[in-house]
Amino acid sequence: QTNVLKVALSMSTNLTAAIVFLFFHPPWAYVGIMACASTVGGFVGMHVAQRLSPKMLRGIILSVAILLTSAYFWNAYAPLWLHRTYGG
Repeated sequence: QTNVLKVALSMSTNLTAAIVFLFFHPPWAYVGIMACASTVGGFVGMHVAQRLSPKMLRGIILSVAILLTSAYFWNAYAPLWLHRTYGG
């Protein structure tokens, strides 16, 4: 069941990328850089994940998820709080 879910998620991601590339013409220099970085990151992440204990890996993934969620939330909503609080 997990493999089916991974394949479905991968297919939807690739389909979305293909639609974006076909209709919105991204800057190809950035696409190349992102492709290279993604490939290198995948290999490095695979080797690091194999060397860590499952408990440590879950902790790292959870920490990164909390950090990114907090940063995105702060960037999206902090200016609103500051304007309301200080009358900016």
